Amino acid sequence: MRRKNLGLKLIALSWLLMTTTLFGQGPEKGGLIRLADPQPPNVAELGKYAVYPTAEYTGVVPISIPLFEISLKGKSLPFGLSYHASGIKVDQEETEVGLGWSLSGMYTISRNIIGGIDERSGSSTYNGVYFHNPKTIQELLNEYNAPIIPNDQGIIITKKNDLRALALGNNDNHSDLYTFSTKSRSGKFLVKNMNEYYTIPYSSIKISRGTILGDSYRSYPFTIVDDEGLNYLFDDRSYSIGDEINNGMTSYATTNSWYISKITDNESGEYANFQYVDNWIREYINNEQVRVGYDFNGEKVLPMNDYSYNKSNNFVDNNSKLITSIVHSNGQVLFEYISVSKPVYFSPRKFLSKIKVLNVKGELIKEVNFVYDSSTDRVKLASVTVRNLDAGSGDQKYDFAYDPLRLPQKKDFSVDYWGYYNGNMANTYLPPTTIRINNVQSYSGVTPTYTFGSADRTPNIQYMQAEMLKRITYPTRGYTDFEFENNKYIGKVRSTSTNYISETVVGLGVDQKNEKVRTFTYGTSGTGQSLEPAVIDITFNPPTPPYTEFSMHPQWVRITDNTTNTQIFEKWHDSDPSQPLRFIQTLNLTPGHNYELKITVYGASVPQSNYITTNTRVDLNWKVITESDGEKPGGGLRVKSVKSYSPEGNLLSNDYYKYGENENGLGISFFDEAILYKNYQDQNYFTFFETGGVGDIAVTPGTAYWWDRKYFGISNYSSVATSGATIGYSKVRKYQQDVVKSDLILSESEYTIPREVSFSSYEFLNSQNYGSLSFLLSEPSMIKKTDFRKYGSSFMPIKKENYTYTHDYLLYTSPLVFETNYYEWTMGLSNGTHFQSNYYVDYTFRQSSLNTSRRKPLQKIGKDYFYNADLSLKDSISTEQNFEYNAAYADEPSKIRVASSNQPVENIQEFTYPDDVTSFTGFGLTLSADEQTGLNAWKKGVSHFPNRAVRRKEYKGTVLTGTYYNLAAPYNGKVFPSRGVEQRGSMTYTDLVVNRYDAAGNPLEIRKKDGPLTVYLWGYGGQYPIAEIKNASYSEVLTVLNQAALDNLNLVNVSDAAIETTMNTLRNDSRLAGAMVTSFTYKPLVGMTSKTDARGIKETYTYDGMQRLQTILDHLNYVTKSFDYHYRPN
Repeated sequence: MRRKNLGLKLIALSWLLMTTTLFGQGPEKGGLIRLADPQPPNVAELGKYAVYPTAEYTGVVPISIPLFEISLKGKSLPFGLSYHASGIKVDQEETEVGLGWSLSGMYTISRNIIGGIDERSGSSTYNGVYFHNPKTIQELLNEYNAPIIPNDQGIIITKKNDLRALALGNNDNHSDLYTFSTKSRSGKFLVKNMNEYYTIPYSSIKISRGTILGDSYRSYPFTIVDDEGLNYLFDDRSYSIGDEINNGMTSYATTNSWYISKITDNESGEYANFQYVDNWIREYINNEQVRVGYDFNGEKVLPMNDYSYNKSNNFVDNNSKLITSIVHSNGQVLFEYISVSKPVYFSPRKFLSKIKVLNVKGELIKEVNFVYDSSTDRVKLASVTVRNLDAGSGDQKYDFAYDPLRLPQKKDFSVDYWGYYNGNMANTYLPPTTIRINNVQSYSGVTPTYTFGSADRTPNIQYMQAEMLKRITYPTRGYTDFEFENNKYIGKVRSTSTNYISETVVGLGVDQKNEKVRTFTYGTSGTGQSLEPAVIDITFNPPTPPYTEFSMHPQWVRITDNTTNTQIFEKWHDSDPSQPLRFIQTLNLTPGHNYELKITVYGASVPQSNYITTNTRVDLNWKVITESDGEKPGGGLRVKSVKSYSPEGNLLSNDYYKYGENENGLGISFFDEAILYKNYQDQNYFTFFETGGVGDIAVTPGTAYWWDRKYFGISNYSSVATSGATIGYSKVRKYQQDVVKSDLILSESEYTIPREVSFSSYEFLNSQNYGSLSFLLSEPSMIKKTDFRKYGSSFMPIKKENYTYTHDYLLYTSPLVFETNYYEWTMGLSNGTHFQSNYYVDYTFRQSSLNTSRRKPLQKIGKDYFYNADLSLKDSISTEQNFEYNAAYADEPSKIRVASSNQPVENIQEFTYPDDVTSFTGFGLTLSADEQTGLNAWKKGVSHFPNRAVRRKEYKGTVLTGTYYNLAAPYNGKVFPSRGVEQRGSMTYTDLVVNRYDAAGNPLEIRKKDGPLTVYLWGYGGQYPIAEIKNASYSEVLTVLNQAALDNLNLVNVSDAAIETTMNTLRNDSRLAGAMVTSFTYKPLVGMTSKTDARGIKETYTYDGMQRLQTILDHLNYVTKSFDYHYRPN
């Protein structure tokens, strides 16, 4: 929805930074300093009520509704509601604003523990990465990858203990993975060298942390400074406690999230303090585990007769935070909550019910009310109402409608691989699984087959949409409907076929031979195929006694590898000859080899009650699994269409989406299927044991080896799936249909979908949290966008853009250690341990490869098309932008070249940033000592404005047309922008100079080029300029008004009458006879209430209960303008 607000544009000082945006035209001309701009209010616009930006390559429509804003000296901090429309998971918890919604603007840092806890500190040598530098893989190899000769057991045990500590994370060798969000930046970071931070993707933010206490709960807060100079303090922490620990025992807890506590503008000192209340939420956890494999009974290794199944129900108590107030320099925001009780909740949950925005005077400026639907097991946001403060009617109300299909209770088993509801009835998370275990070194008997699991984990588009947002109705009662479909991708599709060989050989008579020979090939060695081990199943009926030389093997089965001419198997009836014998064994066959199966029997076939003697049956089978690329359903939803309707239900616009090459609907997975669907972990074991020791029998040491596999029943198949989007689309087409205008626009976007693996330990990715690192580096980039307009039956191009990029990065390569052969310690070994000298083969070192991957635009080529009435091409304009990067630290380009087909020469801009200036010699302008101090203060790690260009050169072709400088200097101990300078040829001009600031960074005295000396007086706690005085100095103003009078004007509760009286004093004092005084009054956080010019002519502005401009009155209080507000769909 859109509405027009002709509201007051507040007079506020902000800094016009010389920054570049992605593929932008470069910094704005003009200086760094932007002066107070007392424009009439009817030039401002409120903007859109709701914005639906589409992350097209993921198919997700993020839906947001703005609630309020906090301004720190012109740097806006927006707060709103956000809905992530990728689907609702069965185990997903409601936030304080309902299922699927979040309160944006509440910045956080969270972490995924990798290895051990980074802050771990103890009396031993085992610590987290804040207390030691992790070993490189070469250091690990140097220390542990050499044999101990002679194999001193004490030294070996010490080294094995060290490696086990690394494997368990007790000695941390890898940074945790942190996720952060601020107003301008978000991403991930790692700890490097104990006090350095690598951001992913690279960002010029500054991250720091004070002294680490070595306590995972009370560890020191984080501070982030962004390139706007906003300082974020994260000092409110949340943690989780498992059910084995008493609630509140924080000494056993680990901090998992840090909440924003304070945001400070480094220049002005304006701040916003965030205050919270604890909110405990209990999350229940179902754990399933199936174990198959072998056991060691103290003497020998034997296979498990049947699989073991364990199920446990646990819980975790999460201590989260609820915002209660934001107290800032210009007012405060208060948050109220209601409690909702449900049988599925351990304790009542709190949901946001009201937001009150108050200005610095304590006046209520805005009130937002929230209503929830708790008719199902999930609490959903039903409506948001912005109250009209003047009357009981005229409120602005948003209503939300959801898919009527209900989700099951949390921890229900009806989930797909990603945790979304799929409607399949099951009592387990485990999918159907059949496994035949392999032999181990110390066991050669029959190996069993295990079958378990019944869950269908396939995604289902219908059930996946349960309780998803479907409609937003706006204050006008117009509405928008959302339609979704499931993600699809090109994946490996499996087909299974079984090869059977079955032969029965019957006895022909006493002393007679019958024999069958069958040849076969065991599979092929081709790509895309895998073979399960062949299984032979033999049934020997009791033999009849022969009276020849064949009495040793009257029934004989043999298999020969004809490729190698080697007999690999033979079996005869070697049990009780009066009974049948059945024998089953897995065969070790080689793919592609040719084999001969020979079955020989001697004797007569004599019918008995349950069998016929002598007859022998052989069944041989193996499965062939073929993999090929094909369509597969992926996790989560993508948007299919967004339709807007009038209050009467008439369709106004329809945006619909098509995905994949040639609209085939197929994307590219951000995961490796070999990892994602792996719900088990293999482990090899060994131990030492002793036999003998009874009587005169000597004690003999032995070594046992065995293996098991543990299958895990999990609702969300891998942390890989939670580290971002699951599917990316290399091509997306968005059709924008304006039904009213009968217009159809097609926007076709193409993306690169990288699949750079950042962690190589595939066999371990589903253990602990390593899976979240797998495709951490995937950052799709738009490489082409083409807009078409439909004319008749044809789509004609109207605009094309092509993009290329460059990348640079820093590399993080700390390895992880895994214990692949686990030693089970055995007590009472009289002969002691006997580890081999090459003990290190029991461990695997895997190196991570995490880089900061800064993606930078290198080139943008665009073309616009213009057509005649007959649709023949009339004209086209091509533009090309090229970007170069040579800055020492800044993110932004050092040079931008712009060429166009309609201009004869290339335009070039060159930028110099604070960290590029290592010497003031050759800077091109003589700086005062204060200006040198100011420029150095803008460098990284100080005031931290690394992307502020301090110099810009402009060229036409090779001709320098101008050089522009933005300078700073200290004022009363703080550094602020001081002057803007322009050089043209041999001439140097000062465009603007600030002679004086107050402590809040407000300019008090300035002079523009060719302009008069101008003074600004500030009121309402430094929020707004209340006077502009031309042709006077600040010292001259002080001769009329002393400092105490000026301080009274700047009180937060200053009255309009006090301002007007003081302004009249200035206008009428003879000492300011040549000055021109214009004065202003305000309602803080709403807008200007009056403007009185130098003649004393006053204009007044009034506002309605929604704080929108209502009327403009002249000096006689006649209405010169009034405003009505109407809404139309977006």
